[in-house]
Amino acid sequence: MNPRTRWLLVAGVVLTACHPTPGERATVRRWLLCEECKEGERDSVVALGDRAIGALGEAVKGPPASGRENIRRQAEAMYARLSSPPLAQQVYARHFVDNYVATYQSRAAIALGLIGTPRAQAILLKAARNDTTSREDVLRAIGAAAPIALAVAAGDSQSAPADSTVRIDPSVLVTDVRDSAAPRPLADVRVVFRVESGGGRVGADSVQRTDASGKATVRWQLGSGRDSINVLRAVAAGQLVEFHAIGRGPDPRAIFVVQPVSGTGGQPMDTIRVAAVDPWGNRATSFTGYAVLTMVQSGDSLLRPVAAGVADFTGVVLHLTGIGLRLNLRMVSTSNPNTPVTITATSDPFDLTP
Repeated sequence: MNPRTRWLLVAGVVLTACHPTPGERATVRRWLLCEECKEGERDSVVALGDRAIGALGEAVKGPPASGRENIRRQAEAMYARLSSPPLAQQVYARHFVDNYVATYQSRAAIALGLIGTPRAQAILLKAARNDTTSREDVLRAIGAAAPIALAVAAGDSQSAPADSTVRIDPSVLVTDVRDSAAPRPLADVRVVFRVESGGGRVGADSVQRTDASGKATVRWQLGSGRDSINVLRAVAAGQLVEFHAIGRGPDPRAIFVVQPVSGTGGQPMDTIRVAAVDPWGNRATSFTGYAVLTMVQSGDSLLRPVAAGVADFTGVVLHLTGIGLRLNLRMVSTSNPNTPVTITATSDPFDLTP
């Protein structure tokens, strides 16, 4: 979107923000209504928009005290006309003033984002850093308008023993994407980490500022539930990312490292690899014994030895055909014959054509 198109989109805000002269107002109206205008008229609209950026930058910080006072008085006047007010007058008035301030800031942020010039973007970046006093809806508007991207840097999709800390600390990356081809790390942006589900907790450093590399990291302890899904949220500049982890019990579990792949019945399949893993998701190298794969639909079974927690099923030929076939896995540890350990899993569905 070129700058002049951006001026067109925010012309109404521009007219309000920079108090144009009657002649400038007429120029903007003509520009809005005609398909082609004289070069000088278009340039004057651009210049008018440049003037508006400064006013919009102040508006992102909030309305002047006189504007807030005017809204407060209007709210108190409306309150006086209520026959049975649901709230105290002070609370009622504060509600209207807070909404007025949030709308004022959000509209300014949206306008600056649409204008999109380097100066407008710089103002939005500054507002995104100074975000401790704005409401969440305002922060979302600033985050959507500012040239900022929030992404997971490390620590998603983990598993760990229930009620323990994940091995890879969740980390986010905040970047300045004014140059989309070469994003730059953005320092000093506030990041808030919050447990969303699972009952876990984060450390005392749950509110941070990004470092020089644009990153912020936190320690995350999962909840006490076994096989529970834990979700951690990170919010920065009105944007949100999530981290997911599963709390496991203390015993090893069976997994398909390489799932069965769809193919042709009666033909050798690609190698299927299974493993025993600890609660962290690492291979349980002390698990030794055997593994059995059983076709759910036919009951046919195959057996392979397990060494250092891994078994490979190579050259498997299944003569059954169909859609949505599955394999059951049973792994038995014989390391201690007196107390054998059995763990199970089921494969993802696959298809075998005739």
